[in-house]
Formats: sequence, structure tokens, C-alpha cells
Amino acid sequence: MNKVINFYKKNLKEILRDPIIYIFCLGFPIAMFLLFYIINKFSNGHTPTFEVLSLLPGIIVFSYSFIMLTLAIIVSKDKQTFF
Repeated sequence: MNKVINFYKKNLKEILRDPIIYIFCLGFPIAMFLLFYIINKFSNGHTPTFEVLSLLPGIIVFSYSFIMLTLAIIVSKDKQTFF
């Protein structure tokens, strides 16, 4: 059980120190939200494809999939070093 807790603490520290996580968790969804808001505004708001409520779930899932890929890379590095 002690190895699992140490593994968790080590990975948590690596995750919090990785700037890519913050970019994909905060920056990417905000940038996509603003981009689609601007597109919808310049199309006079008549394009249902670019409405915020229809795109927000996709933006969230897409950004969190990048976070999961980054976390998988961190865990696979630990497996290679035989932590």
C-alpha cells in the first residue's frame, strides 16, 4: 500500500508541475470558446452550429482527452523506470 501512495504522490507532483496540463485545462477551452463566439457573432448569430451551448460539451471532452493523453505519458515513464 505504501508503494501505491508514493506512486500517487509522485505522479500528482509531476502533473501539477507540468505546464501543458494548465494549457489544455484552462487555455484551450477558453480559446475555443472565444473563437466560436466570435465566429457566431460575425455570422449574425444565425448559425446553430457555432452556438456556445451546442459546442461547450465537445470542447470540454476534447481538452480533457489531451489531459488524459499527457497523464498516460507520465504513467508510462514511471513504468519504464520501474518505479
